[in-house]
Amino acid sequence: MKKRVSKALKMIQDKYSSGNILLVTHSVVIKVLLAIFKELPIEKIWEPPFIYDTSLTVVEMVNDTAQIVLEGDLTHRQDK
Repeated sequence: MKKRVSKALKMIQDKYSSGNILLVTHSVVIKVLLAIFKELPIEKIWEPPFIYDTSLTVVEMVNDTAQIVLEGDLTHRQDK
């Protein structure tokens, strides 16, 4: 799975070198993307934080360096 996610990420980065990109995917893919950005081994993907359904994660890419701005945010789901 990590190879497939890495390949897709590379394709997206090559095709869209600037601007905003929205990826909508499952929690496990998000955890794999975060492991790639954090340069963590795949064995660490189940470590906290847990990525809940509909959570928001924002990553800014600058010169092929990922900066995680928001990770697993759920504030939009709070009762009003």
